[in-house]
Amino acid sequence: MAGGEGARLRPLTSRLPKPLVPVVGTPVLEHILRLLKEHGITQVVVTLAYLGAEIRNRLGDGAELDMEIEYVVEDRPLGTAGSVRNAAHLLDDTFLVISGAALTDIDLTTVMRAHEERGSHATIVLHSVPNPLEYGVVVTDDEGNIKRFLEKPRGVDELVQSIRERLTTGAPPAPSAVEDVASILERETQSTIDNWLRSVRLYCDAIPVRLSDQERCAHLPRLFRDLIYRLRFPLHLGSRALVSAAAAQHGLLRRQQGYTAAMLVEESRMLQVSIFQTLQNNLPRIDFSVLLVGVMAIADEVDSQLAQQMVSYISESVSEGIPPLLANQRVGAQAASQPQHESWFRRSKDRPA
Repeated sequence: MAGGEGARLRPLTSRLPKPLVPVVGTPVLEHILRLLKEHGITQVVVTLAYLGAEIRNRLGDGAELDMEIEYVVEDRPLGTAGSVRNAAHLLDDTFLVISGAALTDIDLTTVMRAHEERGSHATIVLHSVPNPLEYGVVVTDDEGNIKRFLEKPRGVDELVQSIRERLTTGAPPAPSAVEDVASILERETQSTIDNWLRSVRLYCDAIPVRLSDQERCAHLPRLFRDLIYRLRFPLHLGSRALVSAAAAQHGLLRRQQGYTAAMLVEESRMLQVSIFQTLQNNLPRIDFSVLLVGVMAIADEVDSQLAQQMVSYISESVSEGIPPLLANQRVGAQAASQPQHESWFRRSKDRPA
């Protein structure tokens, strides 16, 4: 099972599915596949959802691991059992279900032998812990037969405290008021910028130019003001986006700071991801009647500002008598002269701007 979003690992999983997060230099999912192979399992079905294409591109048909890998994709969230049911057409014998995002060294051979010896319809592998309050609990009889499930039971102290709080505060508060997209982004501007900055730091190989946080983020408050204005005073569909002098100035500044055109594009892409993550975090508050229009306006405005940045970036290069492509290469060459920029320069020539 490799379809989870890995929300608790963000921003690590903003661009990477949780099963591909590396542990000791190897993605968790590959650790699991090697475990399966050690126990004689070489035919594998991987269930995909969030960023599933990244997993498929990484593993292919499994030939590099001497395994046979097939994939099933969830068009909508199906849950744990639903994702397995979605793969039923590929399961014609006894099969093992294992998480592709949880590292384990469990003895699968012993598990499979016990399942066959007991003749069970299904076998679940359990593990005892001193304090089960953070986990789901399975109640069994003396012979190991499952009697019931309990989801993360509360401890006595926690239950008593909860009762006291309810007696003190009365009924729980009413659901939060519905907000439009502009209001959410206005309220969450700084947290969105902070999330974007964390992503830039995390993926520093993509934008290796060294800047202070203030230099890196100086353009964003104005960009968010433009974006919020655009959301509150929407343009007719198909209209040309508003001209932004700040966007043009930002393109010039980034060229002076040593950015390549590809870095400008990556910076803009990461910003869209951070904005959409903010909306995801506020889904219970969003007015869904205007959500789609808001998302389209966000994508159009951010892309429009990127286009204006690129125009000024290229125009400045031409004004110096340097063809645009050579100007981009020159900036890249300057970055490549510094050790921390070298890996990006090698790759940027292969990446579309």
